[in-house]
Amino acid sequence: MDLKAWGEKYNKSTGELIPMDLVKMATYPFLSQVREWIRKEGIDINEILYDDTYERARHLGRTRVENALEKIYVGERSLADEIDCLLEIFSYPIARMITACIHDDFLSGRYALAEARHAAHHLKNETCDFIGDVAQEADIDIRQDDDSMIHFTEYLKYSPTKYKSWKLVNRPLKKGWITLQKKEMVRLIQEALSKKIFIQILESSPSSDIREGLREEVTKIQNMLTVHKEKMEEDGISGGISIVRFPPCMRQILGAMQTGVNVPHTARFALVAFLNGIGLDAEKILNLFSSSPDFDKGKTRYQVEHITGKVSGTHYSTPSCESLKTWGLCPGENDLCKTISHPLNYYRKKKK
Repeated sequence: MDLKAWGEKYNKSTGELIPMDLVKMATYPFLSQVREWIRKEGIDINEILYDDTYERARHLGRTRVENALEKIYVGERSLADEIDCLLEIFSYPIARMITACIHDDFLSGRYALAEARHAAHHLKNETCDFIGDVAQEADIDIRQDDDSMIHFTEYLKYSPTKYKSWKLVNRPLKKGWITLQKKEMVRLIQEALSKKIFIQILESSPSSDIREGLREEVTKIQNMLTVHKEKMEEDGISGGISIVRFPPCMRQILGAMQTGVNVPHTARFALVAFLNGIGLDAEKILNLFSSSPDFDKGKTRYQVEHITGKVSGTHYSTPSCESLKTWGLCPGENDLCKTISHPLNYYRKKKK
């Protein structure tokens, strides 16, 4: 990908020209070309961590993580000149390092999704060629002619198939390839980027020097994370209902949703039926789904009210442990799981 091929951006306020490669790098700081540029510039990690020149970049890095935690979006900042672009570029690795130092799956998942959402927001206005380049960066194998095409195996890996329009049966196949509209390709890139960044963060192991250099930023985010989790539990589950008593399967599904992961339809169905079974009302169940990347309040409300019997007239029972195992939703049994055969029995027994 040749970033310099895109010319320059005109700064109306100063009359200066900003190299477009800097604007692109600041907008998509996860690109491998950005890492290569930083390496070639010879910028030392200790400079970023301790030099006063990068103090604002460290602040912006922490802000990226704060926004990810609270809004699942890293935020938009002005790129009015080269300094703005450089600060934005450096804020990304700082944010990654802060998140990696904390090493919390919930925070890592929200941060990864926030970065992916930010990229997807801007990709909608890019050329198909550039979108294709970013797809490759996200490890998606695509073909481009007049349209973008993706192999069905890749499609199944990244598409939100809980929605009818995304189900493979509703997509015409041509020798194993599926043609996608521009916005659809961007949506798949968002999912792929989120997964890639999440895995990279989990696999990273910041050195003691990095931990010391970012100690203040890490402490502030850790405190925010603690408060945020407490508030989520208080707002999301109440009325005498305790997450501590949830069976492992339901805790895993709920945790994934609150992180911002697109869980499969079977998992959503099982969780709604379970929550309804332990007495949570439809409105509170609906609130738990609001972190989903494709959250649609109207559609989700209908689905929740259908499962709980409010609009369908049919009260759907919580799937048994055997069904959850068949669906691949059992993360593994603990000692209490071995004594029961149904998630609701787990909750009742744990309560005692």
